[in-house]
Amino acid sequence: TILACPGSGKTRVLSMRAARLLRENKTGRLCAVSFTREGAAELKTRILELCGEREAKRLAVGTFHSIGRSQLVKLHQFAKIKLLSEGERKGLLRRCYGQYKCEVPFEKVLSEIDRAKSKLGHVIFSNTAVEDVFNTYQELLATEHGMDFSDIMLETVTGMRNGSIKPLGVRWLLADEFQDADEAQKSWIVE
Repeated sequence: TILACPGSGKTRVLSMRAARLLRENKTGRLCAVSFTREGAAELKTRILELCGEREAKRLAVGTFHSIGRSQLVKLHQFAKIKLLSEGERKGLLRRCYGQYKCEVPFEKVLSEIDRAKSKLGHVIFSNTAVEDVFNTYQELLATEHGMDFSDIMLETVTGMRNGSIKPLGVRWLLADEFQDADEAQKSWIVE
């Protein structure tokens, strides 16, 4: 674990560590995750600049969600799942929100649902109408074979725990900006 303030070089240190692991160990795969596509692309570029393109076969770099999604897609049942964009997710949630007499503002409902989807256990909502919106949303996702970004991590962790999804076949797993990880992402790292 590296703890440091923003701009202090954590990503550089992580890149150097990854490159050293690949250079010094001729076997074993390494996975590096970040939160954004741009961050993952930068991380991959830095690692390969340090250890050389020859190690690219042993390196997987992506976002938590892209790596988790690749694990899910290996299962036949998830191959046809439609991943909702942020706009589609909000539109679907608005439809669900409109079905209930919810006195909680829509933005607060979104916040509560996001919090619920970042946790692995049972979540208590502030209001039964918020819970109704959440349950209706989840039912619509299932009916339409849809999934939002939060579902990727929840499904992947659940699958690894019940044995239906194999953990990543890597020797080393490095996470950039790990302080921003939610409960589901932290559990994905541990599993």
